[in-house]
Amino acid sequence: MTTRSERRVSVRLVATGGQALKAELVGIGQEGARALTLIAAAGPRAAAGLNAAGVSAGEAMRQMQDLADRAARAATALRQAGAVSGSVMNTVNRSTGVSGGMARDAADVAAYGRALDDLRAKHNPRFAVVREYRSTLTEIRQAHRVGAISAEEMTAAIARERQATLASIAAIKGRTTALGGGHE
Repeated sequence: MTTRSERRVSVRLVATGGQALKAELVGIGQEGARALTLIAAAGPRAAAGLNAAGVSAGEAMRQMQDLADRAARAATALRQAGAVSGSVMNTVNRSTGVSGGMARDAADVAAYGRALDDLRAKHNPRFAVVREYRSTLTEIRQAHRVGAISAEEMTAAIARERQATLASIAAIKGRTTALGGGHE
């Protein structure tokens, strides 16, 4: 059997500047205690502020929902009014003999304009050349837009067409002058 013996040893440490260290640690403890007191005092105010913000957000949500409900009711009323006014307009149109051919009328006006341009091109060679030039430019730009030709090819084609058109106009002017005409 082994016996255990206990020995007690006391050790005393001596640190140089121990009092300064102790004073620093006491100061840190006091600052921490003051900070905790301030935090504890501010807690109820912060909680009250957060509660107020929550109440305000809830009120804002309620107002937005009310607004959305009113907008939905207004849209329904407008749809119903549109259906009624459409039928009223149809009744007025029928009683006055007005037809709904506005789209057809616009197409007729456009066709009439094209027919006038065709007739002018037939009898005015300079107008015909310029009209053909514009049409060709549109085709060249469309070819570039879809990637059929590069930007450089488009620029060159436009330059060629411009030169050809100017030459044609000069020739027409020369022919008109030679024939003794003043206008076309």
